[in-house]
Amino acid sequence: MAEPIFDAAFTMSAVALAAIFLVAAVSKLFALDRVVADFVGLGLPRSSMLVVLVVAVESVAAAALLLRPRIGAAMAALMLVVFTAVVARALATGRSVSCGCFGPLSQDQLTSATLARNAALLMLAVLAGLREALVWPAMAALITVSLAAVMAAVGVQLLTMNRQLGRIWSVELAGEATLPEEEL
Repeated sequence: MAEPIFDAAFTMSAVALAAIFLVAAVSKLFALDRVVADFVGLGLPRSSMLVVLVVAVESVAAAALLLRPRIGAAMAALMLVVFTAVVARALATGRSVSCGCFGPLSQDQLTSATLARNAALLMLAVLAGLREALVWPAMAALITVSLAAVMAAVGVQLLTMNRQLGRIWSVELAGEATLPEEEL
């Protein structure tokens, strides 16, 4: 039973990563000026030319993930390592910009969550690259892996929500007096 589950995990990883890279490439095409501005904000040289190159490589990687998973996964992993290095550098230098990762679909500022997202995508690339060709998984394996992925996504969202709610609850309300620590 383990082999069908692995086939499902590898295939779903390749398909999901291909979809993510394709959405990223297409969304950048619809907002080239905005993405170029984001790349400039990240301190990237020759941002106009770099955006076109990134869109092309993302598109090729998406197709390769479906046709030649090992090659596509290697391309995706290399891009994700470079993207992660750019994000880490921007965070270290205090730049408050969007990464332009998904063009107009992602206008959020860079945070450590961006690094975590890239790490998760890198794990998908590793899984996708473990097979030479995609294997259509059995339905039971597909359901098992899908449920595991959904449970992981829900867990991540719960952790994110907990972190955000913790910040909200820790903020003093307007006019609220702060008690000294010894009175608490």
